[in-house]
Amino acid sequence: MMKMTGKAFAKKLLGARYERLLQTILLDIIIFWGLHIAGFQVHIAASVRILMLSAFTAGVMWQALSSKDNAVELQHMLMLPQHPQEFVFSYVAVLGGYTVLTKTGLLLAVLLAVSAWKPIEMIGMV
Repeated sequence: MMKMTGKAFAKKLLGARYERLLQTILLDIIIFWGLHIAGFQVHIAASVRILMLSAFTAGVMWQALSSKDNAVELQHMLMLPQHPQEFVFSYVAVLGGYTVLTKTGLLLAVLLAVSAWKPIEMIGMV
């Protein structure tokens, strides 16, 4: 049941064939390589980068949770018989994945392209 609910949310957020996800990832790659090839470098402290990514992700997640479009979708989904814990978990998981892959991905691509990252910082972000 949880897989079906997650799939329904994913199709709503990412498109029927996940075309929004593919377009966004392709755009992120193009922007990353464009900035990386240009050689533009900015020195940003690791704590600032992590704070920037976290605050941006939290803000986008908050905006997505409070949007009227998602409220209507949730109202329709709540009419279905299902377990509340599975419903909340699948909704938050899909919305989090959508936020990280489509919205935060662009900021991450820009930050990766214009500043130096150490592998330990990448592990620390996760």
